[in-house]
Amino acid sequence: MSAAARIDAAEGLALLRSDGLLVAPHVAGFLVRAVDGDPAALRELAFVLDARQLIGARALPDPLPVTPRIEQLHGARLDALSPADRRTLLIAAVSVVSRTGILLGASGATIDGLVHGELVGALQLVSGRFAVADPRVRALVHERASLAERTEAHAALAVTHESRADWDLAAWHRSLSALAGDPTLAPRLLALGRSALAAGDGVWALAIARETASHARGDDLVRAVALAGASALHAGHVDDAVEWLRQATASPRLTDAAASLGAYTRAVLLAEGFIPEDELLAFAANARAAADAGAEAESSRRVAESLAEAFDTAASLFAERGSRRGVTRMRRAAQETRHDAGIDRPDRTRSAAEDWADALAPRPASRASEDVPAAPAPGPDHVVGFSTRACAEAIGLARAERFGDARRVVARAVVGQASIPTPFRARADLLPAAPRASALIEAELVVVRALIDCWAGRHARAADDLREAALRLPVSLVCGGIAAALLLRLEAFRAASPGAPGVEPDPVAAAVAETAPVAGQEADRVEHRIDQAVTAWLAGDIGSAASHLLVTGSTTRTGRGAVFPLPGIDDTVVLAEAGWTHAARANLAALHGKSGGERSADANADAIMGFALHRAAAVLRAELALDDVADRSARIRRAEELSARLPSPFDRARTELALARALLETGDDHRAQLRLVAAAEHFREAGHERLGLVAAGLASRQAGRSMREEHPSPHQQKAAQAVTIPRTWAAELTARERDVAELVIRGRSNRDVADELHLAVRTVEVHLGRVYAKTGVRSRTELSYLALRSSP
Repeated sequence: MSAAARIDAAEGLALLRSDGLLVAPHVAGFLVRAVDGDPAALRELAFVLDARQLIGARALPDPLPVTPRIEQLHGARLDALSPADRRTLLIAAVSVVSRTGILLGASGATIDGLVHGELVGALQLVSGRFAVADPRVRALVHERASLAERTEAHAALAVTHESRADWDLAAWHRSLSALAGDPTLAPRLLALGRSALAAGDGVWALAIARETASHARGDDLVRAVALAGASALHAGHVDDAVEWLRQATASPRLTDAAASLGAYTRAVLLAEGFIPEDELLAFAANARAAADAGAEAESSRRVAESLAEAFDTAASLFAERGSRRGVTRMRRAAQETRHDAGIDRPDRTRSAAEDWADALAPRPASRASEDVPAAPAPGPDHVVGFSTRACAEAIGLARAERFGDARRVVARAVVGQASIPTPFRARADLLPAAPRASALIEAELVVVRALIDCWAGRHARAADDLREAALRLPVSLVCGGIAAALLLRLEAFRAASPGAPGVEPDPVAAAVAETAPVAGQEADRVEHRIDQAVTAWLAGDIGSAASHLLVTGSTTRTGRGAVFPLPGIDDTVVLAEAGWTHAARANLAALHGKSGGERSADANADAIMGFALHRAAAVLRAELALDDVADRSARIRRAEELSARLPSPFDRARTELALARALLETGDDHRAQLRLVAAAEHFREAGHERLGLVAAGLASRQAGRSMREEHPSPHQQKAAQAVTIPRTWAAELTARERDVAELVIRGRSNRDVADELHLAVRTVEVHLGRVYAKTGVRSRTELSYLALRSSP
């Protein structure tokens, strides 16, 4: 088919959703790559997969089923190949390495035959490596081969790998060519599976572990079951993970069973929606009984260590959901387990799950270091250690509003993306010496990075980053499932026509929300109500926005919303705009941390969770919305000082908007117009092109001045024209630089300036850069502020 007919991952997801299928974005992305962007083959393939496979809860078959479309496109060409060429293509299709030497050795073909023979279009050869040219052909050639032909192809590859001393890969192909179970292959297969998991390829590690389980006996079988569960979890296949890990935790040997408890705890939560606290406590009781019955001391110690780490994992999962009581219970259980076993030493190595729970749980933490720490080396335990110390450190730095440092910590922790094979890098080619991030770990890093960007006010970057990741990774499985709520919130702010009939949410955001293994939790319902409030506010329906906020007012800062706060609108300001002064004042009291004369629990949690400048700005905006005019001057001065210190452009935009409203109400139209220009600039910096216009209209309407249209009124144009560059700049700027500067401080974009002065946009950018350098500013907003302060 023509290249023009191909679709990308986002288009494939939208296509499948239009067919009524519930598909996770990362599964849709994988299927699109598997059919080479062919929409007809994609549809056929999706309809033969089951519902749990489509949402990623179960592993996809490998190779994928062959559809009529694939037969139509490639069947005749395969029929025309000679038996020898079909055998060579089959060996290429089942090989897990891409080295041309392996293909030649196993098939008996020659390099000249591959370059000039009938396989020229089917195989690609580059720099000593080969690839099947079309992923659909791999599935078709495998499907058409008989069992005997596939067995022979694997046997030939096994012999070739043995001749090169690639013993683990040889064992893989031997296992697939064996007609009966061979326990002698299990140790090599386990080593290969662990290497695949360390390389981040949970999908292949799961396939290896499953194959191992069909051959292994005794201890090797126990290890294979545990490896299968861990691999399924790291791949995001939570149904498979629960199935395998339930077997692993039922092992009669307590040391083996305890080793899988942490992974089992996480898998049950993701697949079934609850933390298996009762099962953990029952296991602890059995372990104590075994120790009392005279179990070997070293064995009891190992069981206690694994059990305590499982409690740590449960505590971190409760922390992600904002359950303080759950965190307290699990921390106490972990402490008691370590104490009873005599392993609660001050110098013990803390688990990564402990650090993650400490970063998220609402309790005072030690002062953050002034130095940005190096990212920790990945630990050897690929079963429990999902919540990395890097993410915990980054969350702490972000709450201290050191967003750049936080982002750098996460960037250092990305030791490698999930090892997805590419045309000339087959699965076994990606087995590195150093560990790489699995799909689950990378998803956690990406979500934490998006949260940091969101808290830093870089909403466009957060949305784009998370949306791209959602088409590759199971982002709904990490950080309490916050990814869907974050995407939907940012979409609510960025919607081209919020509230307009027929406007559909972004299909990626909607699919993440709908296909989470356990969707529709209370936290998601709360965030959805806030989305509705944002949409109503943007549409100018202040009453509806206030109603939605009142419904969520008691829950917005508890549970997951307190741990991973999302951008919203100022409750107090909206309630005041709606005329609900009593509710607005009650909300302001909560922001101050007072409820009936006592400090509220929510306010205390806010103080603990950080974001001091963000919270201070929220309080000032609320005070400006409610203060009497006589008290407003002092508030305005404080807000002006605080606005310049805010690291988030989104927070600065909202604060500038509140200042503009206050200045308009005091009659200072000139300064108010500059604040509106600043608000619009900061909203654009945050990624909200039209939000500044909408918000400016709300502020102006509050002061009795209509700005309901996106274009400025004659009154606004006159006010903007009154802003001119100071006379003191004349000696510093050239005539052309003065022209550019004057238009910029009046709110013109670079394109508008270029059109008005008949210049190229690039020329305007050069002139503006020189203006910045000569005046000592860094942005259009600062230039406007400087002009305002210097004006007579």
